[in-house]
This record gives sequence, C-alpha cells and structure tokens, in this order.
Amino acid sequence: MSQGSRFRSTFFLALLVTGLVANVGAAAPFNKTRELNGTYLMGTSSIQEFDQWVALYPDYAAEFGFTFKKNGTVTIYDEQSPTTESGTYVRNGPGNRITVTLTSAQSPWGPVTYELYRVGNTNQWWGEVRINGSVWGHFRGTLAP
Repeated sequence: MSQGSRFRSTFFLALLVTGLVANVGAAAPFNKTRELNGTYLMGTSSIQEFDQWVALYPDYAAEFGFTFKKNGTVTIYDEQSPTTESGTYVRNGPGNRITVTLTSAQSPWGPVTYELYRVGNTNQWWGEVRINGSVWGHFRGTLAP
C-alpha cells in the first residue's frame, strides 16, 4: 500500500468514526404517534417552584398536549390558546430527553423551544419552556404508551 493510499484510508476511517460518534447521542423519532399531556405554568424559575405553585393552587396550571408523530413533527395544544401550534422534535440520548422547536408561530422575543426530561425510567416527564434560550416556564406531563 502506498503512502498516499494509506493516508486516504486512515483519513476516511477517521471521518467514519467521527460520524458514528457524533450520532451516538441522537435517537430516532418515535415509531408511532405518541401523546404527552400535562400542565404548565409560565413565570416559574425551576421545576421545584412549579411543583410548589401546583401544590398550593392545583387548578391554576393550564393544560397542554404534545402529539409526537413518527415523521419528527409535533402538534402542540394549549388550553390558553385558541389555535394549535406545530413544530419539530428531536429525541436525544437513549430517549431520556426531547427537544421541541416551535415552527408555526414565533414569539416576538425569539425562537420558542421546549426541553423535555424523562423522570427515571417512567412515562412521566418534566420540562422547560424556553424563549430565545431563556427559561420562561415549566411543565409536567405523562407520555401515553
């Protein structure tokens, strides 16, 4: 094997390994439509503060729902809004985190994303509502099987 051929083989092997390592953290979209329903509050600084407000005023939190489709899109229902929003989602790691990006409507303050975190090995999730990268609220919900 010539020096140039050996270099090309090593270079392409390095590219292949780099590409595989970069994709280790990404998980595929759900293999069927999944629903996550729960409640949210805007203006909370942590999930603990959210829990305290819900404990004090159980009917104060608004209801929401995410419908995750297997093509990587999501529909978002919010009882406070007369319309349904849409977006895209990416599952991260072994499925313990989901990032939703709103695409149908944007806040005048910047892009809206939802970071969802799985609670242990359960169907319970908690999350953050982020506008332009800053946390504006929190939520908890249950992902149906």
